[in-house]
Amino acid sequence: MKTKKQIEKKVKSKKVKDTHTSKKLPVTIITGYLGSGKTTLVNHILQNNKGLKVAVIVNEFGEIGIDNQLIVSTKEDIIELSNGCICCQVRGDIIEMILKILRTHQNLGYLMIETSGLANPVPVAQTFFLKELQQLTEMDSIITVADAAHFEENLKKSNGVDQIKAGDIILLNKADAVTDAKLFEIKQKINSIAPHARIIETKHSKVNLGLILNIGQFDVKRFLDEKGEWIEEDHGHDEFGNHIDKDGIISFMFKADKMLDIRKFQAFAQKLPDSIFRSKGIIYFKGLEDKAVYQQVGRRIDVKTDLIPQTKIYNPKTKMHVEAKQDKNIKTNLANNKKSESGKKQTQIVFIGQKFDFKKIEDELKKCIAE
Repeated sequence: MKTKKQIEKKVKSKKVKDTHTSKKLPVTIITGYLGSGKTTLVNHILQNNKGLKVAVIVNEFGEIGIDNQLIVSTKEDIIELSNGCICCQVRGDIIEMILKILRTHQNLGYLMIETSGLANPVPVAQTFFLKELQQLTEMDSIITVADAAHFEENLKKSNGVDQIKAGDIILLNKADAVTDAKLFEIKQKINSIAPHARIIETKHSKVNLGLILNIGQFDVKRFLDEKGEWIEEDHGHDEFGNHIDKDGIISFMFKADKMLDIRKFQAFAQKLPDSIFRSKGIIYFKGLEDKAVYQQVGRRIDVKTDLIPQTKIYNPKTKMHVEAKQDKNIKTNLANNKKSESGKKQTQIVFIGQKFDFKKIEDELKKCIAE
């Protein structure tokens, strides 16, 4: 493990010219638990930013990233930080990444960081107050995307409360999935945890960008003690590990170069264990010309396609369906049917959960391969 002096020495050797002395680069951190709608929000921002040049750092938990593939194709730069939680990364490495972005991107107007759904955003925000970045960047806000349909259960998960507490803005997403009475109850709970935060109800993470970007709402005083020092966040990190290890959270990536059978996959999805609380991916089904984007949060499962499919499946039990329409929000960076090195279309699905049997998941998925 690198010492603080080693990190500082390494970072100092890679200084960047201060091209933002007149105007620091605004930074927004987008946080929220797994499946809350963070990537959907990033897509919404990129599609409606009116020419603002944006760089996005996408942090994922898993060996191979999926979120960067689910982000819409734009002229923006998407930088992927996979295989770990950003709040557990060596801070010096994060600083180097940001300095490299500033060195190599001309006329950059905004930096967004989409954290892993397991991350505490405060250590990430703290990074921008270190001397290496303080003169170049400026924290604009922390946006916490909260899933109204799974609010109570997510609050109990690792860093669930910390994510709400840290938010300057709480996007109460999927507001249409609960009753008005439940929505009122959730808002009261949010106000008790984060009385400073502004709550905005959203559906599909759609929000007026004027309400969330370039608003200068981040208040560093919330995170400082009486002496002006950062309050140490107790979120399970120590010298020998991180909160992911302690919580027993694991991820598994399934890849297949052969097409899957959509009905077999539906049967498989109906039987996902409760220990898997998030899965997502790109799937190629037999009978569908284009890829499908698969999303699972709890018991809700959605499969959407770019092109109109020949089949339409809806199962009320799992709420799994294939949408028979074009969806501009899923025109991903896999546009033009990105292929694996073997030259074939490749299905990639990542599963995130707590101590689940990934060998069993793999075996069941292999049975879904079309004949």
